[in-house]
This record gives sequence, C-alpha cells and structure tokens, in this order.
Amino acid sequence: MGRPGVMKSPALSEVLKPLDRLAIIAGELHAEAMRDHNIKFKLEGMSGKATETKAQKLVAAGKVNEAEQLLMDAADAESMVPPGLRRHKVIDASVEALGEIMIENPWGTLAYRDELNGFAAFARQGWSRGIESVLPTRL
Repeated sequence: MGRPGVMKSPALSEVLKPLDRLAIIAGELHAEAMRDHNIKFKLEGMSGKATETKAQKLVAAGKVNEAEQLLMDAADAESMVPPGLRRHKVIDASVEALGEIMIENPWGTLAYRDELNGFAAFARQGWSRGIESVLPTRL
C-alpha cells in the first residue's frame, strides 16, 4: 500500500508479467483445444446421422436390442464437454463469476484487485452472501 502516485501499479505489473505470459500460453492452448473439440463434435454429428440410419435398418430387421445398444453408444459420444480455459489471473471479478471460474480451475487462480476499496467491497459482498456457497467444495 502506498499513497496515490507512488508508482505501485507499474511495480506490480512487472511482478505479474510471468503470470501474464502463462495466461497467454493457456489462451493459445485453449484455442487449439477448442478447435479440436469443434472438429470432433462435427464428426460425431456426422457419424450420429449414419448411426441413426443403421439403427433404423436394425429395427426394420427386428434387431431392436442391437439398435438400442448402437444408439446408446452414440449418445455417450455426443455428451462431449468443451475444454475449459485455465485462468491464471482474474481482474475485478464478482463473487459469482469467481465461483464459476474456480469450478473450471480447481488449482486456483489469482483474484487481482488494483484498488483496496474494490477488495473491501468484494469481501463484504462475499461474506454477506456466504462465499462458501459460491466457491466449489470439491478439490
């Protein structure tokens, strides 16, 4: 802490540069993972249409159990969850937003507040709402 104008922010931004580099790398990795996820999702959609056609043929042939198994396998493949973004630093997040970010980042993240009064408001908001109800309970 210090008086206004004593150059606190430049010093702090210098200390946080390695974390910012990690965030850039995480963003690039997330973009690649999302691209791969979207491609797999589209391929699963295409194969899903073919699976429905096969299942219809099996039902027409009286092989209902085989058709059911085929559709169950296809349903499992369709429930693909998109990859989450690894967040290393969060700036001025609300309690609710921080809770959602913590669910995707069980290893934690840095909740950065540039101003002390912003942190105090965040703390009051979290404590009044019961921060334990917002943050994830699983580790």
